[in-house]
Amino acid sequence: MTHPATTPAPDPLHQPLAAAPPGTLAVAADGALARALLEEASWSAGGVLLPLPGGGWALVGAAEAPARRAAGFIAGLGGAPPRLLALPEGGASLLAPSPAPPPPVLPRLRLLLDAEGVAWGQLLSPGAGEREEACRALLRGLAHDPPPLRPGLRLFLECPEEDRADAPGGQGGSGGRAPVAVLPLVALSRPAALRARRDVLARSGWDHGLIGPDAEALGWMDGGEPWALAPPGPVPPAVLPQRLVLLGPRPAWAPRDALHEAAT
Repeated sequence: MTHPATTPAPDPLHQPLAAAPPGTLAVAADGALARALLEEASWSAGGVLLPLPGGGWALVGAAEAPARRAAGFIAGLGGAPPRLLALPEGGASLLAPSPAPPPPVLPRLRLLLDAEGVAWGQLLSPGAGEREEACRALLRGLAHDPPPLRPGLRLFLECPEEDRADAPGGQGGSGGRAPVAVLPLVALSRPAALRARRDVLARSGWDHGLIGPDAEALGWMDGGEPWALAPPGPVPPAVLPQRLVLLGPRPAWAPRDALHEAAT
């Protein structure tokens, strides 16, 4: 008994590559944050977002300026750099699986527990030396299309101090589900800029807080910020912040509603 010959399904990249106008670009990258940035870029750059044969995503047929801008944001995230290809001549390289990228330098993720030891939140911190643009890209990517870090846990995103009142590009949430933008303690030295940043964050659906480098920092955060994050000391500060995240083992003096960092 003979079976009819079957033809393989066409690669989904072939048609968009063939249809891409000369002079447009393709941007290829890996990861959930990169995908969110490419999707956002497609709104102004045009083109179509497609999965790649070897994993990752490509925005095909995008206008040059917004495509290069998106590639710059993705490069700031760390890890494997994006590929920026001129069309049509560069399209053939997208059809072959790309070589395995080096392990990405991921932001540090810390689990936050309540008094019963139940996971309640997660603190995402950019690594030492990362540029401020990387945190902006994370904010924009997480606000638009949150990656599955730990589903159901409230997100705390550690951010650098910035000279302008920057905010996520989308609605973060509300109430107990709102993500928290965590600013360095030095932001207290610029009260007008801090107030402006808090207002812009609130309008975008983000809560906010401050993070300090040591236990003494808790003495500076006496309730003026919704969230206070710092390592615990042997004794509590004179005035405890109303919403407290202790970055270390839970001390005996910790209030019942305080969070603490899970042991790694």
